Amino acid sequence: MNTRILRIELRRTIAPWTALILLVVAIFTVYAIRGPILNSPAAWAREWTSSALWTRMLLVYLLPIVIGAGALQGMRDSRSGTVELLGTTPRPAWHRAAKLAGLLAGLSFLAYAVVFGIAAAQVVARGGYFSFAWLPAFLVGGLAVVAVACIGLGAGRALPSPIIAPVLAVVTFVVEAALYLSFLNSTFGEGFLPNQVSLLAPAFADPQTVFATTATSVDIGQTLWFLGLAVTGLLLLVVKSVRVKVFALAPMALGALIAIPLFPASPADDLVFDRAAAELVCDGPVCVTRVHEDRLAELVGPGRETLRLLAKLPGAPTRVVESSAPASFRDVMPRDPGTVFVDLQSYLGQHTAPANLPRVLVGGAGVSSCFSVQRDEPREFAARVVAAAWFIGDLKPFHAGSYSDQRAAPIAEAAWHALRALPEPEQQTRILALRQALLTCHGDALDALVPGIGR
Repeated sequence: MNTRILRIELRRTIAPWTALILLVVAIFTVYAIRGPILNSPAAWAREWTSSALWTRMLLVYLLPIVIGAGALQGMRDSRSGTVELLGTTPRPAWHRAAKLAGLLAGLSFLAYAVVFGIAAAQVVARGGYFSFAWLPAFLVGGLAVVAVACIGLGAGRALPSPIIAPVLAVVTFVVEAALYLSFLNSTFGEGFLPNQVSLLAPAFADPQTVFATTATSVDIGQTLWFLGLAVTGLLLLVVKSVRVKVFALAPMALGALIAIPLFPASPADDLVFDRAAAELVCDGPVCVTRVHEDRLAELVGPGRETLRLLAKLPGAPTRVVESSAPASFRDVMPRDPGTVFVDLQSYLGQHTAPANLPRVLVGGAGVSSCFSVQRDEPREFAARVVAAAWFIGDLKPFHAGSYSDQRAAPIAEAAWHALRALPEPEQQTRILALRQALLTCHGDALDALVPGIGR
């Protein structure tokens, strides 16, 4: 009997259509803004946690649909004029509410899970790194979908007006977009909203690294907040008294009051370092992280060649190690005189052919840049290009056509000719001076190599 009622309810609700629309909008959004989602260091289909975080970002576009559909469904009895009739039946109101909420929330969650599943299937097909660090991020996002479906149903039942669905959808989109943009701004500087307020939305800023997962305090706080939101929605769907409807807002308020103090004050603490993903896997002196273990075989040869080229320097490095340190555009690579660090998440790390990798790694005499991606400096970049040319014997760009190479090309050309005009022992002295300047990040790298060039 219950199964038969469920089938009838399924035909009467807009839940299946809502799920289908969510799927279409999500996939369209992924490929419409394919640049950040498909090509970033932590792309949508590159690693499990990244897939979960990108799918959460899509909720900016999906939650307005969910809440609008919930409001439309919540008004069904009012529109059909059956509120009083159904109120006279002996069947408890929460029975019908549970089936209605279960169908809409359940199918909306299913659509969300399918979107994540599409990304996860591509990760598996590529042999990507697997851990369970993605699970909290995915489940909290799913709970947000369920909670918003419930609050939409409750609002539609409590305020059965023709404008309630579009108003809720628009307001939800504006609020979600504002909170997301605040997150995004905090990536490059300061968000315009407090971080604790921004975390009331499920969408994080674009993932920038595969070595991060959501902080436990964020997961717990958001779980409590979305549970409170869901309970408020269900109570509004069931109760009839205006006074009780006011009290139904208490779980939502309580969830927010508990969650906000749990949230980190700084956006930098929203995500935490995933030590398992960053564990090193080595082949001799060349090491990569567990996430990029599939690239170890192609990097062993270039890594050994890099160490051979650098061996002409006294105190040359003896290891090539992938760095997991740059967690945002504002961070810089670590530095160690005995280690050449490679960033496989950077533009050069992703797009440099293995045959050209030694040129990139010996740039700067094997020392990482003192500037972040956000603050790329052409004078230092030119010094790195010239140092690579000194080791290899010819001046070439790291990645022909890149913005950084084009900006630095005239400076690098002049610096290369000036360096080549010096006696061989003096050239090595200048290379060592550049290496020391980059190890300490003190002074101008190009001036250490060839003073006065490019001024």
